[in-house]
Amino acid sequence: MTYVEGWFESLLRASPRSIPTAMRVTGQCDQHLGPRLRFARVTISVRPGDRFDVQIAIPPALQDTLQEHQYLDYFVFGFLDVMLTSAEQPATLLSLTITDVDYDPINSSQIAFRLAGRDAGRHVIAA
Repeated sequence: MTYVEGWFESLLRASPRSIPTAMRVTGQCDQHLGPRLRFARVTISVRPGDRFDVQIAIPPALQDTLQEHQYLDYFVFGFLDVMLTSAEQPATLLSLTITDVDYDPINSSQIAFRLAGRDAGRHVIAA
């Protein structure tokens, strides 16, 4: 068994937990890296739930534009990066609603949205 397989098995055995209360947080990535910028800002509402659930409450036209590049998927992946690994027990019993998204057609990228998701996850853990 490899290290990754062992980690994944222990993650599956751990009892999932939720967050204590509902909250609204904003995750953002606004970095200037030499000639390139990374930009993404996503506001979410998170509340305790029976299982992990994602809902999207943004206009359909914006949602379609973002999903062309899989930006929302990468945001959720970044959020889960933190929620699954930041504590002794993974926090997966929650409902996530994406309520607002700011992006730039030139400076936004999948990695910017993943980093914004991690930022949002850190805000949830810190609360």
